[in-house]
Amino acid sequence: MKRIVWILVFSAAIGTPTVLACGDKFVAFGQGIRLQRIYAAAHPAAILVYLRPESPLAQPANRDRLVGLLRLAGHRPQVIGTSDELRGAVTTGEFDLLLTEPADLASVRDAAKSAKVAPSVVQLLWEPADQDVERLDQKDECAVRVSRRSHELLIVLNDVMDQRHKGVASISCQRKRT
Repeated sequence: MKRIVWILVFSAAIGTPTVLACGDKFVAFGQGIRLQRIYAAAHPAAILVYLRPESPLAQPANRDRLVGLLRLAGHRPQVIGTSDELRGAVTTGEFDLLLTEPADLASVRDAAKSAKVAPSVVQLLWEPADQDVERLDQKDECAVRVSRRSHELLIVLNDVMDQRHKGVASISCQRKRT
């Protein structure tokens, strides 16, 4: 009996370094896996992103980060920059979501009326002031803060797509404070 106990203790002592090593690559140097590296969209969407050239989000670094984040999550984004491209893309393609900035909301909603399947419109707020967010909260508009460090966009898009798949008539958008 003592021999079995010693064998178990010895095998546990030998196996401990292997057990402790599990997952250590995910928290190396105090860093965990970033959300965009592990997040996969539950409902991948075809997304049309309308960004005018003078928009801060249309700057190459910001646009590439936005598109890269959406692709990494499993979405299929397409970026356009003119109202003619917007009308053409909406009428010819089937998009689940239209992302735009508040300044272009009226023209995007107008163009969305001509779509085969009505897409949900989500506003992108590039590093907004608190009063802008409060104003949109009062209007109950679907808007998302977009910044270099926020992952709110992926969470809100997933919520909107979940509502679309459930057949909810009026899509509501709950911003997550991240």
